[in-house]
Amino acid sequence: AINVNYPISGNRIQNIATYPNPFNSYIEIQFDLTKPSHVLVSVYDITGRWVQTITNKFFSKGRHSFLWNGNASFGETVPSGEYFIHIQTANEYQLKSITFLK
Repeated sequence: AINVNYPISGNRIQNIATYPNPFNSYIEIQFDLTKPSHVLVSVYDITGRWVQTITNKFFSKGRHSFLWNGNASFGETVPSGEYFIHIQTANEYQLKSITFLK
């Protein structure tokens, strides 16, 4: 799995977990925020193409959890393969590699 972290001023995103991984019906994405933050969680394919936005709003400090069902933005199921969960705040972003199996 690939994890990338480029903090600018302190780590706001911590303890990223994805399970089950690989997945075939849904995957749960969890992470902790050390400070209240606006968070954008998106899915990208292996080529860097945007697939789906999971959430884009303000969250309080603490643990947060989301489900993704393997669908792209228009509802179609994505092909089997590797994808990246991109979690971004104003100060940093992190990537987590996931695998979708039909």
